[in-house]
Amino acid sequence: MNTSTFLFLVKDEFRRRNSAKHSNKWWMFYVAAGILIGLIFAAVFADNLDPYGVMFMSFGFPYITFVIAFGIVIREWKNGTAGWWLTLPYPRRSLILSKYAASICTAVIMHIIFWVGAQLFVAYALILKGNFDFHSLTAFMQTSAIWYGVIMMVIPFMAAFGTLTGVVSRSRLKPLTPMLWIVYGFSGNSLFWILKSPHLNKLQLAQNPNEIFIVQSHEFGWIALGIILLSGILISAATVLMNKQVEG
Repeated sequence: MNTSTFLFLVKDEFRRRNSAKHSNKWWMFYVAAGILIGLIFAAVFADNLDPYGVMFMSFGFPYITFVIAFGIVIREWKNGTAGWWLTLPYPRRSLILSKYAASICTAVIMHIIFWVGAQLFVAYALILKGNFDFHSLTAFMQTSAIWYGVIMMVIPFMAAFGTLTGVVSRSRLKPLTPMLWIVYGFSGNSLFWILKSPHLNKLQLAQNPNEIFIVQSHEFGWIALGIILLSGILISAATVLMNKQVEG
C-alpha cells in the first residue's frame, strides 16, 4: 500500500468521525459548559489554587487514549458499516493501521488542546489572584511541557492496546475482552509506576527530571523503544485477528 492510499484511509477515518460528531448538536453545549465551569471554579478557588495541581487530570489521558482507539474500531459495528468496511479493496492490515494512526492523531491533538487549555486556565487564575507574572507562567509552561511529553510517550501503546481490544471484542475471541479491560485498568495507571512520589509538587523541579521519576532521564530512550516494540506487537496481533477471526 502506498503512502497516498494510507493517508486517504486515515483522512476518511477523520471525516467519518467528524461527521458523526457534528450530527450530535449537543457537543458544542458540552464544550461551552466545560469552559464556563472552569472559569467559575478558577474565580471561586483562585486564592487556594495550585497551578501544578491542574495537571492531576492528565493521569486520565492514557485511559482516554485507549477508549478513543477502542471506539474508532467498534464504531464500524455500532454503525452497521462493518461489512462495508471489511470488504474495502485494501488489505485488512491497512484498514487497522489507518484506524491506529487516526487514534494516535486524535490523542495527540487532545493532549495539545488540554495543554494549551491548562496554560490559559493557569494564566487566568494567576490574574484573579493578583500575582500574575510571566516568569511564573513560563516556569509552569516548561514544567507542564515535560510532564505532558512523558504522558504522550504512552500514546502509541495505549492506542495499540485499545485497537487490539476493539478487534478482540468483535472476533471469535470475544470472551477474552473482560480480561483485556482488567489489564487496561492497570496499564493506564502506569505513570504512577515511574513517579518517585504521587504528589506533583515535585514537578516544580523540572530543571532536573531525575528528581521527579524513578527512572533516570537517559533511560527514557529505552522506555520509548520498548513502547514502540510493544505497540508493534499489539498491532500485529490485531492484524492477525482481523485476517482470521473477525467477520462482518
